[in-house]
Amino acid sequence: MTLIDTETLNNKTREWKIFEEYSKNHTEIEFENYILNKSLGFKINFNQFKKNYSKGERFIINHFPEVITLYNDFIKTLKLHFEKNDTLKIEIDEISAFYNSLDEYIIELSNEINAIETGKPENIRFLNMYDLIASGTGFESINLKSFSKLPSYIEAYKNRRAVPIKNQKNNPQPRKQSFIIGIVILIISPIFTYITYRGYIADGPSFTVCLIGLFNLLFYLYSFGEVTSNFKAYTKPTGNKSYN
Repeated sequence: MTLIDTETLNNKTREWKIFEEYSKNHTEIEFENYILNKSLGFKINFNQFKKNYSKGERFIINHFPEVITLYNDFIKTLKLHFEKNDTLKIEIDEISAFYNSLDEYIIELSNEINAIETGKPENIRFLNMYDLIASGTGFESINLKSFSKLPSYIEAYKNRRAVPIKNQKNNPQPRKQSFIIGIVILIISPIFTYITYRGYIADGPSFTVCLIGLFNLLFYLYSFGEVTSNFKAYTKPTGNKSYN
């Protein structure tokens, strides 16, 4: 989120509103063709990238210093692949399905960006200290495999799965937390399926309905993956079990 600024969000908001309005007045096929070559994500140019990551670095140093190494490694990796004429695309629209409306989603993003720009860590909602990969840098891509080999990434990836045995009495266990989250999402996914169905019946293939339907499928995939992987980890033979 540190790489997105208020101006970029406002520009994208106007696009989202156009998409939403178009979906209300056209068929599902027309809407799909309309957004086929359009992006729901944010696009950041090189100058914005430099300005925003500098702002993010200051914010993290001041309020979340324990993650600055991971952040700096992430930025350095992007710099290796980011030329002056390039555009960085940031996709976070999957989280929009957690909100009741596009407006609510936009407000939440605006509040997060404002918290970073004004230095108010107490208002940060998207950063999960137990999963700095999923909520922070994101997972490595085909073009950024080098990032996943860095010590900071490896450590953050391990920490999202486990807490050392000696610290378990004093710290929540990320693996147990992710297992519970997986169960909860699996339970509520049919609710989103029903909401998608009712929305489609009432409004047709609107922008919001299409988004909820798409990410409802992702919820199923994510929750099945979390539950399965955690179940396998918890049922491994015991001994000096570290849940790694």
